[in-house]
Formats: sequence, structure tokens, C-alpha cells
Amino acid sequence: MSYATKQYNDYELLYMIEDDSKEALEILVKKYEPLIYTRLIKFRIKKEYFDDYFQEGLLVLYNAIKKYNSDSPMSFTNFFDLMLKRRIMDLLRKNKKYFEDVCLYEDIDIVATYEPVKTDFNIEKVIELFNELSDFEKQVFILKYKENKKAEEISSCLNVGIRSVYSATDRIKSKAMRLK
Repeated sequence: MSYATKQYNDYELLYMIEDDSKEALEILVKKYEPLIYTRLIKFRIKKEYFDDYFQEGLLVLYNAIKKYNSDSPMSFTNFFDLMLKRRIMDLLRKNKKYFEDVCLYEDIDIVATYEPVKTDFNIEKVIELFNELSDFEKQVFILKYKENKKAEEISSCLNVGIRSVYSATDRIKSKAMRLK
């Protein structure tokens, strides 16, 4: 019986791959190609670089297969997706020319360098948050989270009172909490 004719879950496929099953590897790759494709679209990778990034995604998948611990509380899908997002963000940080600049914000670093303390960092949520901010809040966001400026410095840069900066920071945090 061929592996392709029967449905297997990720854990069964990973176990078969450990036993050097090429068919199980093919099935797992076919299963995760749409996720790679979706992530590249969400990160707005330019069409001329899409194939290169897709190949990079396949390499990440291969590494995820090798590194995944089945005792982990995280599912393989989430583990791979996290590795894939991090790799794409690393590549975009290194060279922004691959990024299709169709967003409302001007610089991928705004989103790529904002990493909240929580481990459930989700770039789509950060983009959504940034798009909900007023122009003043965006300026505060960039100065605070991208340039790591303190409230006093932001106040002097924007020529506003420090209370305005604190209020804007509170509104940003409040909007972030609503998107959770």
C-alpha cells in the first residue's frame, strides 16, 4: 500500500521519515507547500524573488523535520510556521529589496524589529496594530520600539509634552491588547 493512498498525521509521517521513508517526506512536503506559499504572500515577497524564498521555505521545512521534538507541547505545524516566519523576517531584515512595498508603513524594520516580550509574537498582528494607529501614534511607535528612545527623547523629537507621549503609548498598548 502506498503512503499517498492513506491519510497520515504529522507525527506518523515524522516517524516514517526517521526510518528513511522518501514517500513520507514527499507527503509532508506536499502538505506544507501551501503554508510556505501563504506566508510568502503575507510577507509581500516580490514576484521575481518568490521562487528563491520558496526554496528557502523548503529548507526551513527540512530543518524543522530534523529538529522537531515530538515530546514538545508545540505541534509540528506551529513549530514549522514559527521557524518559517523567523527565517523570512531574518532575510527581509538583511535585504529589504525583496519586500514588495505596498504597505501603509514605510520601513519593514518598524515591524521586523518590534518583538514584544511575549513568545506568541505574530507579525500579522503587529502590522494590523500599526495600521490602526494614528499618525502621531505611529511616530511614537517608531521612536519607542524601533529607535528605542525614552519618553523624554520622544517628547523633544516631536516637540510635544511628555504627557502626550505617555498618552500615545497607553493608546498603543490598549490597541495592541484589543487585537490579542
